[in-house]
Amino acid sequence: MTLDDPQPSPAASAEPTQAVAPSPAPRHAGERSADRRRRATDRARRERLPFIVAPRGASGVLPEHTLPAFARGIALGADAVEVDLVATADGRLVARHEPELIETTNIAARPDLLPEVVGQGEPPSDAAGICAHDLTLRSLTRLRARQRDVERPLEHDDLFMIPTLAQVLGLVRRSRTQQGRVPALHVELKSPALHAELGVPLERELVRDLAAHGWNRSDAPVLVMSFEADSLLLLSGRTSVPLMQLARLDDEGLARCTPRGLEAVATYAAGIGISRELLAAVGDDLVARAQARGLAVHVYTFADDRENEPGAAARAYEHALKLGVDALVTDFPDAAVRARASWAEAGRPR
Repeated sequence: MTLDDPQPSPAASAEPTQAVAPSPAPRHAGERSADRRRRATDRARRERLPFIVAPRGASGVLPEHTLPAFARGIALGADAVEVDLVATADGRLVARHEPELIETTNIAARPDLLPEVVGQGEPPSDAAGICAHDLTLRSLTRLRARQRDVERPLEHDDLFMIPTLAQVLGLVRRSRTQQGRVPALHVELKSPALHAELGVPLERELVRDLAAHGWNRSDAPVLVMSFEADSLLLLSGRTSVPLMQLARLDDEGLARCTPRGLEAVATYAAGIGISRELLAAVGDDLVARAQARGLAVHVYTFADDRENEPGAAARAYEHALKLGVDALVTDFPDAAVRARASWAEAGRPR
């Protein structure tokens, strides 16, 4: 969610939305806090276009969670980039989708780093199972990123470093979207309970990094997300940036989509991020039901190269746009930008 949107201009119909409808009168302190966050991002949803979010950067064409991938995502038209965060052994936040390193780095080709793994009685025999929290930041920066999906371009493997959150923040602050704005930064905390057990609470380090860049405030272009509600509740008392509850197709995600579940989410979050699989299982009315409770709705993840039929990707974008979602999360932001433009030109049929 970008939070520093200017007021709509005559050309506002071509601009992405970051609206969150006002919530009903809050009933207790937690709801008042969430309500303030929603008001801070309140824009005219029906008069604006949805956001395009590039998760992990332009991960459809470059190794994920690298500075070039984030820069490419913005260049391809994304209004926001999303970074997943894990911690190193010395407590630094770095961009990885999960703590394990084997699938997205060249750790298997760096046996020289194995003896440096922190907390091991004996050096591991291979790289399987080695996590970011096993290495110091100094060791981690000696690794290079690799494409997760071997069916996607591999020519950039082993070229790019693993960036810290501070480096991603710096890149985003220097960048501009195609509309000339500072992109929004969507932050997902990965496995916060695990990191708390390891003595490296992600929430504390996140607030520190945001504050160091002047972005720990309600009008900063930042959105913080997690699947773990306890982490978001902890953050609600430490930061005024908007929070988003993530949900996928499992028992917990299904429970969050019930009327009672949505009411609970609305007490601490400004929005809910739902997987395409969960939306299909629950039904299209989930979008309207969540928005009626003041929650912005983001849908993830669109991946054009994984659709089985010609034209399926375009139809998937169009369907989500017709439902009135607030953001499309996609590995191919340029395709989503084209779909959004076509939908807008057709008069935004719903």
